[in-house]
Amino acid sequence: MLKKLAIAAIVFAVLLMVGLSFITAKYLDKEEILRVTQEREQLQQQRAELIALVAQKDSSKRVLEVKVIHLETEVALQLAEVEAMEGVRQVAQLNVRKLETTNDLENQLMETYPQIKTSMMRTVVPVEGLSGVNLEYWSVPFRFAETFLIEHQNSESYMKQRDRLKEVVSMQDSIIDLEKKIVVLEEEKSEAYKQGYDSAYVKYQDLNEKYLTLLNYPPSVEFGLPQIGAVAIGTALGFVGGVAVGSATK
Repeated sequence: MLKKLAIAAIVFAVLLMVGLSFITAKYLDKEEILRVTQEREQLQQQRAELIALVAQKDSSKRVLEVKVIHLETEVALQLAEVEAMEGVRQVAQLNVRKLETTNDLENQLMETYPQIKTSMMRTVVPVEGLSGVNLEYWSVPFRFAETFLIEHQNSESYMKQRDRLKEVVSMQDSIIDLEKKIVVLEEEKSEAYKQGYDSAYVKYQDLNEKYLTLLNYPPSVEFGLPQIGAVAIGTALGFVGGVAVGSATK
């Protein structure tokens, strides 16, 4: 009689333990499926937001690139105008050197300094010791010499400023070239990160899909291992149930 009671208790305990294991495993599988599905959806949303942000940055970058091209074109035009102005100056200076008569030189001087038209006087001084050789002079008020001094000072200062600005432009061109190289390196680095992220994302999605498939459609019937508490409870209940079944069979 005790033997039958023990066998009945063991059988009932085993069946109850298996049942609890199956229920626990199914419950844990549903939680795991929900967790993995939510994780995948969150990752997909984050990737979509990242792609949208990158697209926005690319759009802003293209707008800035257009502005840069426009400014570079404008700078090139301005530099071309400066070179043209320098060419005009050189030609004008050469034309002054080519003036042959004193009348032509006087007209040019009057055109350049119209304020001395009424105060300038023309005199002729014979050269001592040379018969028939005269030198022509223009006399102007003494204080008018300030004008020539200021013009000369301005001319020297402007030439120095011009040379310094050329150096600045040259340095700015070097800075722009270096910045372009930095941008290229940043783009290459970003592209490397993007490729790595895309590769990892694709691999994760593939593994995620396979994992969900295994959770939803297991390849074989397998019962999940119960937790220690489930085993203890199942064993205790099985034993009590077995005792009760055994007692009923007396």
